[in-house]
Parts: sequence; structure tokens; C-alpha cells
Amino acid sequence: MFDLKLKVRELIKVLPYALAGVLAPLLFTTMNNPHEAGRITGAFFILSGLYGIFLCRRWDTPRPLVFVFYGILIFEILFWGWRFFATEPLRDFEWGFITGTTLHGVASCLYLLGGVLLIFAASRTQRTRV
Repeated sequence: MFDLKLKVRELIKVLPYALAGVLAPLLFTTMNNPHEAGRITGAFFILSGLYGIFLCRRWDTPRPLVFVFYGILIFEILFWGWRFFATEPLRDFEWGFITGTTLHGVASCLYLLGGVLLIFAASRTQRTRV
């Protein structure tokens, strides 16, 4: 039987993952220095990636899905680490055919993919518990 209370409880556990996505535009609009806002926002994205891995491990998610989260976290750490020390604006970066906006787009898509996968893992957890 479908338990709505259980579904809502598990989906609420996914909400902290979305916190970084909500805070990013707020930080960029309120802070004067976009580079500093990016540093803080990147740290929030890394924390959300760690939280995603924590939830996957807690919910006993299949190992390939956990590895996807590890991949997302590694990309987030590499992107944040590179941007932490970079001095040029992201839109001005170009390395061959790869641009800064392309890398930012990939990071954003991976973050959104992580949220969708967490919702999938939460719904899977409910099916195995019932």
C-alpha cells in the first residue's frame, strides 16, 4: 500500500540538497564581489553533494547510483577548487573549445541530476520499506 506520510517524510529529507540551488542566486544578488559569492556558493554545492552521498548510503541505494553521486561530488570539488584560485571571470575563460560557461552549465546540470536521483532514491526507499 502507498503510504503518503512516508513519501512526504523521505522527500523532505531531500530538501537540504536543494538549499545550495536556492542560496546561489541570493548570494550573487546580495554580495558585491561575485568571485567571493562564487566561493561561498561552491562550498554550499560541495556540502549538498556530501549530503546526497550521505542520503544514498543511508537509504541503501544501489551502488552504481552512489558512484554517480561520487562523480558529481568530484566534479563539484574540482570546479570549485579551480574557480577558488582563478582570477579571471568565468565568462572570459577559454581552453580550446571548452569555455567557462560550458563548465558552469555542466556543473549545473550535474547538480540538477543529483536532485532528481535523490528523489528517485527516496521513492525507491519507500517501495522497499513497504
